[in-house]
Parts: sequence; structure tokens; C-alpha cells
Amino acid sequence: MMDEHRIRFLMQRGSIGAFWDLGMKKDLIVIEPTETGYSAHSPDLAGYISTGASRDQVEVNICEAIAFHLDGLREEGQPVPEPHTYSAYVELPV
Repeated sequence: MMDEHRIRFLMQRGSIGAFWDLGMKKDLIVIEPTETGYSAHSPDLAGYISTGASRDQVEVNICEAIAFHLDGLREEGQPVPEPHTYSAYVELPV
């Protein structure tokens, strides 16, 4: 699993998606503010959520959680789910 310093370095390259650029798949991560900080989840990996006091912290935490989960799937010989969601912005009249 990647250490926190490597994840932070990749995040500074432009986005958390850089984490998956190292020969891995890109998964959509949804980050939302909460009353106490932030929460994050990946629609492609049901049941995996993470929280953090800051946006940076929640990004690191969700990456660690997903990496741990995917490592476990690989060790058990199970398939890693294919990403299938995407995001888009639409313009709406105000």
C-alpha cells in the first residue's frame, strides 16, 4: 500500500486521480462537506466511505481505504470491480 507522503505527492500533481495513474484504474471519488469536515465515497465501490477533518485528509483516507480493499481482493483472487461511473457538470438557467 502507498504511504501517506506518496499519496500527498500525487495529489499535488493536480488531482487525487493521479493515485490511479500508476498502472491502476481511475475511480470516481465523491467528496462532500459535512458538519464536522468532509466525507468521501466511490460509487464504483459500494460500502466504502471515509471521513476527514479537511479535504486533504479525506482524500488521503479514502485512497488508503480503497487501496486496502483492492489489495484484499487481489490477495483473495477476486476480481477488482471495473469503474463504470463518471461525473459531468450541466449548465442550468438561473
